[in-house]
Amino acid sequence: MRGRAALGGSAALARGVVFALGLSSWFVLGAPSPLLAAPAPITPVTLKVMTFNIGGDEWAGWNTKPGSPRTAAPMADVERVIQKSGVDVVGVQEPFGRMQQLADDLGPGWYASPRLYILSKYPIIEPPGSDGIYGYLQIAPGQVVAVVDVHLPSAPNGLARLSRGQSKREVLQVERQTRLKTIRPILAKIQPLLDSNVPIFFTGDFNSTSWRDWTRRVVRARPEDRFPVKWPVSLAMERAGFQDAYRQVYPDAVRDPGFSWPSNWLDHVYHPSHHTYRIDFIWDAGPIHPVSITNYGDAGSAWTDHVVNPWPSDHRAVVGTFSVTPVVPPPLVSVSSSRVQAGQPIQATFHRSAPGDEVDLVAHGGDPSTAIQTQPAGPGEDGMLSFATDQLEPGAYDVVLSGAGNADLGRVEAWVVPPGAKPTITVADATVRRGDRIQVSWRNAGGNRYDWLGVYRPDVNPFTGGLWAWRYTHARVDGNGWIGPASHAYWPLGPGKWTVRWCIDDAYVCPAEATFRVVR
Repeated sequence: MRGRAALGGSAALARGVVFALGLSSWFVLGAPSPLLAAPAPITPVTLKVMTFNIGGDEWAGWNTKPGSPRTAAPMADVERVIQKSGVDVVGVQEPFGRMQQLADDLGPGWYASPRLYILSKYPIIEPPGSDGIYGYLQIAPGQVVAVVDVHLPSAPNGLARLSRGQSKREVLQVERQTRLKTIRPILAKIQPLLDSNVPIFFTGDFNSTSWRDWTRRVVRARPEDRFPVKWPVSLAMERAGFQDAYRQVYPDAVRDPGFSWPSNWLDHVYHPSHHTYRIDFIWDAGPIHPVSITNYGDAGSAWTDHVVNPWPSDHRAVVGTFSVTPVVPPPLVSVSSSRVQAGQPIQATFHRSAPGDEVDLVAHGGDPSTAIQTQPAGPGEDGMLSFATDQLEPGAYDVVLSGAGNADLGRVEAWVVPPGAKPTITVADATVRRGDRIQVSWRNAGGNRYDWLGVYRPDVNPFTGGLWAWRYTHARVDGNGWIGPASHAYWPLGPGKWTVRWCIDDAYVCPAEATFRVVR
């Protein structure tokens, strides 16, 4: 649930410590398995889906007793939860750059997408134009199910403000300015999928609850909730066409509240007067039917259906079993990793439109007719191929599915970086006037969903606070952008020396930095 309260912005950044990893383990999407070439008949399948805020900030023992033994192997505890649940798909929140490590530790047959925050037993495809917001799981050749995962901002928090006595008007204003503002562009992005009746699982830590959990009847049973609230994000999800899987199975919010936060995690036990909420959701749309849904969590809680001990997070995990009918995807191409070290292949998957289609490697923005490398998209409708990078200069490239007459049927970016490349950042101007924006460029970055830039005084440790401004890098390996008053910021910056840092995936691990000076 945690977030960066100091700025009151829309970040889901968590306060806490993560353990430093080698750069190679931050950046790899996961080696794809061969995609079968022959299409299979489309019939309903059973999928077991989990949403799990794995508590990245809790791994370091935040708010635990000194010397707690449960901080020694936190990843193993998280993996034990996933293994015991027997799930096929996990929407993850707060992984802090550890998506591929999770997949590797879970064993052969698991895939990870650091951009989507999805773990899956099925190959993960990020189609052209998805922009890291949604992806497909290839259930069978030529058959896919769409997935979305979010971690909505936790600060400022409407639920906490309500419990502290603020008015309904004030609480709803906070919700509209933070979580609703964040979810709207995501829903707009996936609207074409909803219009086409594509099956979609939408998982996440929403840091808000459902209006169905806050009706007059519920408030009479739980007077601490004070008054009914039409929580805006839940209304937006329903208006878009999604259904709350938990309330589909358990429609009575008084009898089955399904609270997912907080759990009794590590050695810290929340005060008995602390309010409890259902903020972890699996939403579904399209040809999906929920069969069952349960909470995995801590021992000794009335809201835990399946106990896993020790429990590693301040959230319980929600697990649903669904009957889902896949659909045939449009023609598409996808890369297994958007960041590839020179000498390693760019691995691509495709779903072609016609037997003569090709897959081309071109310079970023280039036309298929100027392809550096070309391979036929065949022999089947679905397949996997790779492009050698030994002779390629570092930089951005596009993998393009092309049809007759070099028609561009869709493209995705892939960055080639030097072997062992580490992230670097630079500022355009070493000295700026007070109030001016700061132009920042970054290279060889992680490509994780929530990699970010933060502005600090040079002598400040990011773990201890002191953040003045920040922005996400939108999972781009190479890029540039501004930090200024429109960023999440205390602005303007005062005179003196400042440092801008590139940081990993919503964590306060910041291995690259550049300095600049502000003058009056």
